[in-house]
Amino acid sequence: MVSAIASKSSNNFTLMAILSFPILIPLLIVVIKLSKNAIDGLELWDVNFIMVLVFMNVIIITLSFILFRYLWRD
Repeated sequence: MVSAIASKSSNNFTLMAILSFPILIPLLIVVIKLSKNAIDGLELWDVNFIMVLVFMNVIIITLSFILFRYLWRD
């Protein structure tokens, strides 16, 4: 989805990196914390981290369905 938005501009590689940065950072933080808990031997299935990952996926999929029509039209 980010690459589709960035492809509309002339400088698409730079714009794609800038647009994907706010999406990737929270995802990486949650996955790193979950991995740290797994390495430390703590409970792997921490409900808070799993729910955050699921919620982020739902948001991204919902926005993709909403915005795809507008990107496809242009």
